[in-house]
Amino acid sequence: MRPKERIEFFLNNVDLEQLFIEIWKIPYTKDIISKIELGRENIEEFWKDNSDLRFSQVLINLEIIPNYPGFWYYWDEYEILEQQGYDPAEVNYWGITFDKDMNPLSEMISKPIKELDTKHIEAIIHGGFVKYNSRYRKIMKNELAKRNE
Repeated sequence: MRPKERIEFFLNNVDLEQLFIEIWKIPYTKDIISKIELGRENIEEFWKDNSDLRFSQVLINLEIIPNYPGFWYYWDEYEILEQQGYDPAEVNYWGITFDKDMNPLSEMISKPIKELDTKHIEAIIHGGFVKYNSRYRKIMKNELAKRNE
């Protein structure tokens, strides 16, 4: 399940022109980008109601862009923002289900890794919670290294 929390950050920070032309290599006109910018409120509302969709899938479902075959359809938002120069710890989210005393929370809270407490990141790494997900482990270790500089 993809966190809803990523949606607003993504929409506020993505460079649409770079995304379509340089990253996805799909030629879109300024009219399409304007349509996305003008329809942002509707896009955000639809996306939050369907938060497991990726950005490309939202645009296709809202008939803002046609469905072109290709890999770009499956790009997650963190991949796009990382391609645009964002720190992976800023655009990858971690679901928090327990408080610091290991009491279960009533619902999961998702936060960017960058916003997690240092002790929390250490507990995740040393507790084996990222053992099988090397991408998250690498991001968390890099974040800890930056904090220790």
